[in-house]
Amino acid sequence: MTSQRTSGLPPVAAEGAIVDAYLFSNDPAHAQPWNPDWATHKVAEAADAAGVKLDIKGGRHYTASQLLAGGFDLRNTAARLGDSGSGATTLRHYADPVPEVDRRAVVYLAQLTAGPAAQSS
Repeated sequence: MTSQRTSGLPPVAAEGAIVDAYLFSNDPAHAQPWNPDWATHKVAEAADAAGVKLDIKGGRHYTASQLLAGGFDLRNTAARLGDSGSGATTLRHYADPVPEVDRRAVVYLAQLTAGPAAQSS
């Protein structure tokens, strides 16, 4: 009897799933992985089509900054980006200042430091 592996067919799990298949593949049989820069090229093509300047790293910066600015906690933001640990990598490399959040911070700090008369008006 010829095994699936030696017959050139990928091994199949009990319910029909291919055991050695690549999750991210352009090949209909999922026998070959993506070229490592495939996603980079696809993001560049989509950005060009939309008339914007964006790459994968820029997308990570944008995602981290907007999630944190939107009030999502650091641990969940880091997990969404696939960063493990305390979120230090997310803060160090991806979270950029957001002008609207900075403006809200200025107003908030001004309210905290204003005298009692200014706070009641």
